[in-house]
Amino acid sequence: MNRHRRRTAAAWLLGALLSPGGAAFAAFEDIGAAARGVGMGNAFTGLADDAQAGYYNPAGLAQMRGPELVTSYGRLHLGLDDGSALAASYLGYAQPLPPGWGTASVSWSQFSLLGYYQEQAIRMSYGRPLGARWKLGATVKWLSIKVTQDDFTASDPVFDYGAKDSVSAFGFDAGALYQPFRRLRFGLALQDLNRPDLGFGGESRLPVGLRAGAAYPGDRLMLALDVCHRDGELKVYTGAERWDLGRRFALRGGLGVGTRQFSNLSVGMGFKERHLRIDYAFLYPLSGLTGTAGTHRVALSLRWGRAAQPETLPEDESRKDRLAELADELSRIKEKLEAVESSATARAAAPPPEPPPAPKVKAAPKRPPPPEKPARPTQHAVQSGDSLRSLAVQYYGDPARWVDLYRANRGQVGADGDLKPGQTLMLP
Repeated sequence: MNRHRRRTAAAWLLGALLSPGGAAFAAFEDIGAAARGVGMGNAFTGLADDAQAGYYNPAGLAQMRGPELVTSYGRLHLGLDDGSALAASYLGYAQPLPPGWGTASVSWSQFSLLGYYQEQAIRMSYGRPLGARWKLGATVKWLSIKVTQDDFTASDPVFDYGAKDSVSAFGFDAGALYQPFRRLRFGLALQDLNRPDLGFGGESRLPVGLRAGAAYPGDRLMLALDVCHRDGELKVYTGAERWDLGRRFALRGGLGVGTRQFSNLSVGMGFKERHLRIDYAFLYPLSGLTGTAGTHRVALSLRWGRAAQPETLPEDESRKDRLAELADELSRIKEKLEAVESSATARAAAPPPEPPPAPKVKAAPKRPPPPEKPARPTQHAVQSGDSLRSLAVQYYGDPARWVDLYRANRGQVGADGDLKPGQTLMLP
């Protein structure tokens, strides 16, 4: 593709993005952060449970139990007729603070038309819990737009005839997360609350963005729904994530629809091994800019320290619910025992029936006493394929007792609840 056609495409894009009176309203579009969120259709406001939370909903950072680093790169709308190369990058790090202080994160994102146009954002985000059900968060971000000087910008007064090639401003976001039940979350995020001015040739402010979401965070299945409003445009995103093979492999999918003929379809996958997770996402527009090879994203995530386990301990409210269920179950068992005791008492009070005459039979030879049951072992050598749940079923007959195994072997169990073959676990 020749240079003239690329310059024409760049001029068209810059005119659409940067013209006075409406330019910035098209800047910093919501293209997603890393591959996991994009693979779930960009429906992440109510979930927001990893280092992408600073982008979608900073309140979600308060859910993190260990540090995480995520980096992602993507090519957008591959196969454009003019050969334009659109790219998106994301780098984020989240660090939980001492207990009660929440979680802080820093992230960098970039969208570019390679060689002509570039948007960058650096975010400093913070989230912390407020009581048992609420989490709040905020983000301060530095936004910048930069264009490459060429004949087009040198002849345009918007760029001061080539003397001005960049603008920048600070923006502010706020978010909240409400979890009434263990398996239900609601999220709300307000973006660009101060409407930062990113105009080249005059004032041009970003519009305030609103994201509202709901999520079902299951053990292996996660469902999410987002409703977003920005600059008069309404979009609805839906997404799902399913983990299998011992929570090592994930499949994702999502659908987005909205006004102004917006619609797209996304699919993705992820592979996790201990502290490392690799994600891929593919997004295809169903309307608008069609006829391309779609958008492709890849991401690499690292978690270490005492990160959140796949089988996390219940929260305070969930423990109360579980204790109430156990109390009801104990009450039912007590009633059954009282009924059995009453029946046994009644039978004991009745006169015993006359025993029938015993038949004359030859005395049977004495049988040897049954062998004593072997005592339950106190240790277990981990084999390939073992998990805390499978060992809880093997030794206690109750998968819920994986928590006892975890507590008794807290120093040996891995960050994601993984077991290494050859480990020796104590059986409490």
